Amino acid sequence: MEKKILSVALAIAAVTLSSCGSESGGGESADITSLKDLAGVYDDSDSYEDGTVDEYFILVRENGSVASFDYAGDSYDDYDDCYWIFDDEDTLTHVSGSTFYSEYNDENVTVTSEGSKYTFSTGSESFSMVKTNMIEADLTPECDY
Repeated sequence: MEKKILSVALAIAAVTLSSCGSESGGGESADITSLKDLAGVYDDSDSYEDGTVDEYFILVRENGSVASFDYAGDSYDDYDDCYWIFDDEDTLTHVSGSTFYSEYNDENVTVTSEGSKYTFSTGSESFSMVKTNMIEADLTPECDY
């Protein structure tokens, strides 16, 4: 779980993760030029060879705050039907065009989209996630730790 918590901000800043969200969203490219364009719930789930799935979502709010939601009732965690919520993982600020600044990583990130597939890129790394139709209210209830 500790690895997953740390990876949230890294995923948003496209620094170290490499294997999630590889499916194509299809459709037309769209310019991502504001936090409003970027805001939404992204699927950052992992599937493993043994068939288990770790359902994990990243929320980017219109104010730039980033939170992560780890579904505890999936086959990976096998806990209750609730979410472990990690708020304030990062804050993104619009710089210009499709470039955003990640406070957590102290680095600029360029965001592009093709349909529901969003790619977050720095100068040397890139990472893709699928933007879902979910809203923050769908990611409830919160687990009692």
